[in-house]
Amino acid sequence: MSMNRELWIKTRFTLIIGFIILTLFLIVIGYSFVWTGFGQYTTGDNVERAKTLWDWLDLIVAPLILAIVGIAINSTIRQNERVKEEKQAQSERWLAEDRMKEDALQSFLDRIEDLLTNYSLYDTKADNVLRNIARTRTLTTLRRVDPARKSILLHFLIDSNLVNNKNGAVIIDLSGADLQRVELHDVNLEGALLSEANLHRARLDHCSLKNAILIDTNLHKSSLMYCSFEQAVFSPEIHLARAQITDLRGANLTAANLKGTYLQDVLFDEDTILPDNSRWTPGHDLRHYSEDNFTGET
Repeated sequence: MSMNRELWIKTRFTLIIGFIILTLFLIVIGYSFVWTGFGQYTTGDNVERAKTLWDWLDLIVAPLILAIVGIAINSTIRQNERVKEEKQAQSERWLAEDRMKEDALQSFLDRIEDLLTNYSLYDTKADNVLRNIARTRTLTTLRRVDPARKSILLHFLIDSNLVNNKNGAVIIDLSGADLQRVELHDVNLEGALLSEANLHRARLDHCSLKNAILIDTNLHKSSLMYCSFEQAVFSPEIHLARAQITDLRGANLTAANLKGTYLQDVLFDEDTILPDNSRWTPGHDLRHYSEDNFTGET
């Protein structure tokens, strides 16, 4: 569309220049011939003067102004039509994408419900093919839907006790899941497997992540107020030389419970709010946050 517009502008400019040149040529030629009435000529005893600049302005300017106004109006109308068409096309694309996301979510919910109802997903072993199918469908759907639908999907899994250890074992492993900007409040994620999951800007206030596996989890700028991380695993081994790093830069940990956690290999920055409502600084001693006598109260 932009190429056609540029071509039209160039063509219109060429036509205008051509029209001006042709008009000037005709005027010059007109003054050379008496019959044109442009130059001075005699009718009987009367001598008619040649056309002056004012005569030409009176003759040309009014039609020229009308032509310019007409062109401007037509251009404005076409521009408004293009804007309207682009907005309509954008709206149609958005609706189509939204329908696809809704269909993806509904298909996922139906499939997991089928695995629970007809295939006894709860009773499967860790390496069972049904668990692998459920995990694959979960990770795929999370990548396809928006944050609001991610939250709906997670609430379904949590309410079904598929991603926590409430029934003794975690059925669906969320390691590597795309959970950006999800919003969960006061839910049970105890024992959840969230290694390498992306929880950038997630809101998990008042959630329980006790015994959760959070190795190399991206919690950058997430809100974790009043969360319980008791005995959560942030690093695979305390003294592992190349330990993967969990990202808590900019995270809000106000009043969070970090008892029993190891925080030396966790990534913080000056925007990280610690459980006592202070901000992290280089050299900050984090050990007391994981001690049993730290309450997390401000």
